[in-house]
Amino acid sequence: MHFFEWRRAKWSIDEFEKLDGNEDGFLDINEILRLLAQTERDGRRPYAYLLHKRYEPPGVKVDKR
Repeated sequence: MHFFEWRRAKWSIDEFEKLDGNEDGFLDINEILRLLAQTERDGRRPYAYLLHKRYEPPGVKVDKR
């Protein structure tokens, strides 16, 4: 996901910067998978919430079954 898409979705810019490990303005699949694999000592998965984010581009209808 490109930074401009993140902003268009009105998600936190600070959050994007924290997630963008190589600071290239893109969140690629490798960065997301690395974040999703992280587990805290107490078993919490701090980035599991990313699985629930949904980007809906303007003008595109998304089927929400």
